[in-house]
Amino acid sequence: EAAVADEVSYNSLISACSAAQAWEVALRTMSELVASGLKADVVSCTAAIAACSGGRWKEALRLLAAMRALRAQPNSASAAVVLQACINGGSWSTVRAMRQSACMDGLSQVRDTRQDLE
Repeated sequence: EAAVADEVSYNSLISACSAAQAWEVALRTMSELVASGLKADVVSCTAAIAACSGGRWKEALRLLAAMRALRAQPNSASAAVVLQACINGGSWSTVRAMRQSACMDGLSQVRDTRQDLE
């Protein structure tokens, strides 16, 4: 009998992709999760964003926007990994805009870490 994937198995795979910085596989797995009719949650979305944290900031921003459409409420961890992707990608204007937006969304604990890198 074939095993059936559930949210936990998808989340585990996406998290493994994140650890390996395999962003393309993570995004493909997220697409499969959504297409399967299972619910993408904050864990799966944040893990997919983290897979993009090596500098794939545009993909990270798209995933953050998709979280709202998927009704997966972004949290401070989601915002932090998007910021890390923007920092690693050198998109400082996006970092500033995200910082301002994070404050307005109640994620004030997310701070601009550019000074930590200088």
